[in-house]
Amino acid sequence: MVLVIGNRDNWGRKLGASAIREGMKLAFFEMRADKLIAKIHTENARSLKAFERCGFLLESQTPALKSFVMTSERYLRRLREGAADYAADIHITEFDKARLTSLLMFEHPSSVFELEHEIERVIVVDSRQVARDVVTMNSRTLLQLDDEEVEVALVYPEDADDHAGKLSVCSDMGTAILGYKEGDAFDWRMTNRTRHIRIGKVLYQPEAAGDFHL
Repeated sequence: MVLVIGNRDNWGRKLGASAIREGMKLAFFEMRADKLIAKIHTENARSLKAFERCGFLLESQTPALKSFVMTSERYLRRLREGAADYAADIHITEFDKARLTSLLMFEHPSSVFELEHEIERVIVVDSRQVARDVVTMNSRTLLQLDDEEVEVALVYPEDADDHAGKLSVCSDMGTAILGYKEGDAFDWRMTNRTRHIRIGKVLYQPEAAGDFHL
């Protein structure tokens, strides 16, 4: 992977680290790699800093080149411990995690690797203690999608209906909003492009309404 940021105005905005995190997600969850190796010229200070910030460990070096490594085991551990430097934590209930984990067992790994990644990094909370402004399963939410405001419901695949605004949790957008809370804003890589998403308001949350069976 080679990343070039030509516009100096974008230097120092951690875009390199963001790209590395996306690369690790693809490598470890979609391609099922066991280990990643980054070979960087010793004078390339920005790249060295970016890979170190993402958790790569120095494995070997020569006067001209440094070799860093990230194993899948270390990557997963950092995700679970919250050390992977994501912009915001995400929360899901114990009930939702159990159902989603079961769902992943029956889906093709390459089609749901983003969801699998998110579940690895979640903070699990009790259904009766989850904050009322968190997007849980079967929540209805008002989103700001780039410059457009949309109302969506986050549902399981069997209940999905794009025309009715019911997004499968396995879809790009469904996976993106799972576990975030009101006010959270982030960029998410979709199939064709990157979109900016802001959680405007959680209009309905099953747990807040006492609908714990949903």
